[in-house]
Amino acid sequence: MGSKDVKDIVGLAKDDIAKSKSIRLNRPPMKRPTGMSREVFNLIAHGPNEENLFTAIPTKKLEDKHQMKKMILFRKVRKWKWKEFENEGRADGFKLSHWEREDRNPAEPYIFARMNKRLNLPRFSQEEYERHFQAEKWTHESTEYLFDLCERFDLRWAIISSRFEREKYGDFSMEDLKERFYRIYNILKRDRCLEGPIYSFDAENERKRKQQLEMLWSRTEDEIKEEELLRAQMRRIESRRKEREKRTQDLQRLINVVERSASPEPNGSTSGSQVRSSRRAQKQQKTQLMSAHLFSNDVPNLRFAEFKSAGPHLRSQEMKIPSNVGQKKLKAIEAAIEKYQIPLALPAYEETVRLFNDLRARVVLAQELRNALQGTQ
Repeated sequence: MGSKDVKDIVGLAKDDIAKSKSIRLNRPPMKRPTGMSREVFNLIAHGPNEENLFTAIPTKKLEDKHQMKKMILFRKVRKWKWKEFENEGRADGFKLSHWEREDRNPAEPYIFARMNKRLNLPRFSQEEYERHFQAEKWTHESTEYLFDLCERFDLRWAIISSRFEREKYGDFSMEDLKERFYRIYNILKRDRCLEGPIYSFDAENERKRKQQLEMLWSRTEDEIKEEELLRAQMRRIESRRKEREKRTQDLQRLINVVERSASPEPNGSTSGSQVRSSRRAQKQQKTQLMSAHLFSNDVPNLRFAEFKSAGPHLRSQEMKIPSNVGQKKLKAIEAAIEKYQIPLALPAYEETVRLFNDLRARVVLAQELRNALQGTQ
């Protein structure tokens, strides 16, 4: 398929191709803008970003800004007047004054009145109050007054509690006011099937919370230091308890391994005397079995690197201690090597590597058993 066929499939005519070429070739060269360095202009104008050159050139010059400022200075000044206005968000007819443009339409509402969002709370009648909302210390007038304050101050309980007339309607705390309001509010929403969540408020829990917060806030410096010491001691006790439990589990695991390896295989033909003798022998030889099997290869205590993949490797790498071994275990291994006067640079024979790794593994296992025994005592 030739280029002519491809152009026919795409829908390009010969005249269009020639026209686009002529336009591209006859485009006049762009001049370097004032204030732009030659290097930057060469990078932008002579490269793949030639089409985006106009976006890099500022559309307004500094002279244009000065000219605009001059035009603003010579423009006619609009007049402002000190006028009274009434906020539509208030229903008491209170009037304030502010500066306003003379050409503003006086029929338009106050510009900030749309930001006055009022809280519409459900109300109750005298009959509903007598049927559902009667309480020992509350009256219909005091409950209506509480709802008026809640609607006026948008459930800002600190203000509501401060403005509540306790001499006239009763001495109620903030928790009592909250409990009374939310109880009636939830009943009205449920009976009238209104949308929105149902709120639950526990006044007794709120009182305890504030009391504890007050006690926490009124602590002295000595009490704070004493509490920090107690918390640090509690963390140490908890860490020791977890470490002791871990050691106990490790010791129990080792004992289970020893007992499992020492138990005879069932053959189905064991007499009663043999069972009793085996139990006595197991009880008498428990220490011997522990010493004989604790250092066996069945107990994984220290794993060295195993090179099972294809390819050669140095046998001395098999004697390298794993990186996850702790400092205490390393010190125990060094003490054992120094005690038995073992040279550090051993020849990496197969038998030497196996025996040296087995020795260090047994040293680590002996230390673990010693620590576990000390933790259980």
